Amino acid sequence: MRNVVFVAIIALFFSGCFGNNVESLSEKECKEAGFEYNKIKRLNYRTGEYETIEKCVEK
Repeated sequence: MRNVVFVAIIALFFSGCFGNNVESLSEKECKEAGFEYNKIKRLNYRTGEYETIEKCVEK
């Protein structure tokens, strides 16, 4: 019985991590939802090269 309660509490605790993530939207979905789509150029320290990161952010 104690194990079942423990597993239920852990499941409820981690269920908040699986919500609707705005950053995972595509460019089209992002603009349709009214968010801003940014392309950010950043340095990858491991390779020493610049890479473009695209993500959806709230206004």
